[in-house]
Amino acid sequence: GVGKTALVRAFASLLGYRRQTVFCFKDLIARDLLQRRTTDPQGRTEWRDSPLVEAAVKGELAVLDGVQRLAAGSLYAALGPLLTDRETVLPDGSRLVAHDRWQKMISDRGLACDCQSFQEAGICFRPVHPAFRCIATAEPPASQGRGTP
Repeated sequence: GVGKTALVRAFASLLGYRRQTVFCFKDLIARDLLQRRTTDPQGRTEWRDSPLVEAAVKGELAVLDGVQRLAAGSLYAALGPLLTDRETVLPDGSRLVAHDRWQKMISDRGLACDCQSFQEAGICFRPVHPAFRCIATAEPPASQGRGTP
């Protein structure tokens, strides 16, 4: 390529970020950008956080590699609320909430400052780390009729 991965690697290193990479492909559905449904060794269905959600919770750099491959609209549908408001509802029904809102929520409930999650009315709440960042890489659109095969 043209060095997109090297540039992202250098950016992360300079700023001290650990990277979580999501390799995008055309059949990746919006839901899978956040969580994937899997089965445990006993055959029970469970949800697993994607690298993007792990980065959001741990304060890491999420790298969306090859976003041009995603279906139109799926990127914003899945990630718009997380990237703009730092909050989202995950496919399993749990919720990620912005750090400042999280602080108020745990204070109002008398929970410890280092609390990483809590459940209320059957819904699990977790904070989005304030250091969370996201970067996307993509190939430019193919030139059409400009002498390129």
